[in-house]
Amino acid sequence: MEYAVLGIKRKSLISPGWLQGIFLTIVLAIVAKVLVTLPFLSIMGQLVIAILLGIAWRAIMGIPETAQVGISFFGKNALADRDHSAWHAAKPA
Repeated sequence: MEYAVLGIKRKSLISPGWLQGIFLTIVLAIVAKVLVTLPFLSIMGQLVIAILLGIAWRAIMGIPETAQVGISFFGKNALADRDHSAWHAAKPA
């Protein structure tokens, strides 16, 4: 998708593939959050279950190439390890 501002063509910031990738990532995270409430799966943790669900989804259903943009964005920005220095400082030694 392109749009023009002052005669300059630019690409749209939000593409359908981007939204598709974000939606898929959020759905898998929600399913992992529900599954972690089961006794056997609770020992693995939500992140591990979400990763395993993503691997299974890719192996069974495949991922459209257009959705890869949204998945990469979410992985780099939302799921990235942030510096939580305030949290580390408040944690008892």
